[in-house]
Amino acid sequence: MNLFSKLKRFGFRNQPSGVVHSTREFQLILERERARADRSGDQFSLVVFDFENRDNPSFPIEYLTRVLCSRIRITDSIGWHDEKSIGVILPGTAGEGAWKFADDVCKIMKITASSDTCRVYTYPMLMTVKKGRASEGFNPEEIRRQRS
Repeated sequence: MNLFSKLKRFGFRNQPSGVVHSTREFQLILERERARADRSGDQFSLVVFDFENRDNPSFPIEYLTRVLCSRIRITDSIGWHDEKSIGVILPGTAGEGAWKFADDVCKIMKITASSDTCRVYTYPMLMTVKKGRASEGFNPEEIRRQRS
């Protein structure tokens, strides 16, 4: 059973918006946030937690989802970035704040925040460096093409 099916089976509904969004729903939210940022000039970040490179195949996806749901604001969104990663959209958050969020989640999970466990993207494409890590600027269209 893949991770997406496993989480769907548990039917998590404890996020303020009521759901861990499907890949398609999450893509639509990402596009909406990009349009909002284009209109307002505000930044947002996307934090992606990746499971493909995990050494531990029993990585507790359900626990990560609960941690994410307990850490987000009402304006944030959680969803499947693809079948092997979960993303969190953080409106009004620059790269440094997104890395703090990722570090906090990883600390609770007792894992190290690294390029093997998570990535941070910011939009518009502004670069922020924290602890030697850069948040990558991104174009949501490029993310969609990579998954296709």
